[in-house]
Amino acid sequence: PDSRFEAANYKNVFIPSNVEVLDEVRHRFGSFYVQLFDAALEKAGGKALVTEYAWQTDSCDPCPVPPLTPADLYTLGGDVFGEGSASDDGEPRVAGQPYFGPASSWVLTRLHTRYSKDTLSEDIVFTPAKPVRGGRALGYGKSDEQPGAVEMASSNNFQGRYIIRHYWEGEVACDNPEWGRWGGPPDGGDRTQAATELA
Repeated sequence: PDSRFEAANYKNVFIPSNVEVLDEVRHRFGSFYVQLFDAALEKAGGKALVTEYAWQTDSCDPCPVPPLTPADLYTLGGDVFGEGSASDDGEPRVAGQPYFGPASSWVLTRLHTRYSKDTLSEDIVFTPAKPVRGGRALGYGKSDEQPGAVEMASSNNFQGRYIIRHYWEGEVACDNPEWGRWGGPPDGGDRTQAATELA
C-alpha cells in the first residue's frame, strides 16, 4: 500500500504527539500511554480510530530499530501485494532489495481503538487517506519542534513522540550560549528507544 489508511465509517483522530514529559514517565511509559490514548478516545466520544503511526517505509526519524527486513515485509503482506513469496524452505523471500527495493513506497499505518457492541457496532471499513506529518523535530532546539498539530503533507511522516529533556543545571561558561538547543546525552548513551511490549 502506498497510502495510509483510516476508517471510512467512524471518526478518525490522531494520538497527541510532540509532548514534553517528565523523566519519571520513562519508568511507567505503558500506563502514561494508556491514559493518553484513553483521553484521546474519550475526547472523540469513545467512537473513533486513533492513528498512532503513519510513515513511509523508506525512512524513519529517528531510527530506534533496524529498518524492515524481507521477513517483516512478508509478514505485513508482501506476498499478497506481489512483493514476495515463500521460498522452497518456507522462508520469506521478497522481490528486489529488502529495504529500498519495491516496497520502499509502502506506508505503515497503526490504528488503535477499543470497542464494544455499543461503541463500534459496525465492521470498520478502511479507506486510503491523504498523507500527514506530525511528531517531528527539524533541528536540535525547542524552537525547531513541530507543533503537536497534524498537518497535510506530501508524504506520510506521523508518529507519537514524547520528549524527555534534561535542562542544564550547571554554570554556563561559554561567551555566547545558544539557549534552547538540544542534542543527545553528553556521554552518547541512552539514545532513542522504541516503546515495546505495551499492548
